Amino acid sequence: MRIPAPVLTRRLWDLALASAVVVATFVCGGLTGWAAASLTTNLVALSAIPLAGGSLAVTAGAIAASRRLSWSAIGLTRAGLVAVPWGLASASAVCCLLVVVALAAGVGEYRPIEPEAIRFDWREWRLGGVALLAAGAFGEELFARGLALQFLARALGAPAAVAVTSMAFGLLHGANPGVTALAQWNTALFGAAFALAVLWRRSLWLAVGLHLGWNLTQVGLGVNTSGITMRLTDLSLALEGPVWVTGGDYGFEGGLLATGALLGLVALLRYLPVGESDPMLWDREDCGPAHTGCAGGCGSGGDTSGRGKAGAVDSSAEG
Repeated sequence: MRIPAPVLTRRLWDLALASAVVVATFVCGGLTGWAAASLTTNLVALSAIPLAGGSLAVTAGAIAASRRLSWSAIGLTRAGLVAVPWGLASASAVCCLLVVVALAAGVGEYRPIEPEAIRFDWREWRLGGVALLAAGAFGEELFARGLALQFLARALGAPAAVAVTSMAFGLLHGANPGVTALAQWNTALFGAAFALAVLWRRSLWLAVGLHLGWNLTQVGLGVNTSGITMRLTDLSLALEGPVWVTGGDYGFEGGLLATGALLGLVALLRYLPVGESDPMLWDREDCGPAHTGCAGGCGSGGDTSGRGKAGAVDSSAEG
């Protein structure tokens, strides 16, 4: 079916904007990392802070430059902050359940910590460790599920946007210790779950809460996180048995246990409180390059009520 020229132009423009967001974030993140390198040698800090700083700078710059963009239009409303603790609690509960299952099935065992195996030991600096995990979760979500996801949803449709950002999320973990094909697939599925939190519930805060809750609980319970050994407590859980089931040294994300738990987490997304939401960027169907000055509702495709309904993606995002 032939796509009308104005629609094709808008989609190409949104695709270009998504690419520009990614490139600009890497540039700004690189500059932030260069500045941070003079202050610390901590590798987590040098990965979390530059991405968070670069994403914040690019997003804030885009919002300042265009009246049609706002923090609420990417799912960061003040009322939506309520979604953070719900995301934290949900992901934490799922991770705790996996630990219980692993222990009950005899494929997990708590053992004394081997100091030489710990890459990042935050037991004497717990607050700093939590802060870095929070910065990492917020930076990754703002980068992958912020402007880039929304411009892609307008250009390619919601399913394609979820697929592209999730595959990129999985590929970014391809060099992690202990990574396998299943581990990368599961990591991509986690990215898809976080994207669905934005698309279904119109809340980037929910995605941040889920991301942080999962990582923080794994680190707190002594489970490797994407192949990296980080510790906030004296707990250290060794996962044995078939790697394709438990995840082995990569952590739960590398096995089918996490795949099943993740599907359950996705089923919960529609029932988690997220507060009030505003119209998202994909609701502004007529906001192409010739409409960069529009705000709120735009033409026939905008939501002139000033409020979006949480829980369903607008038809304009479905392609």
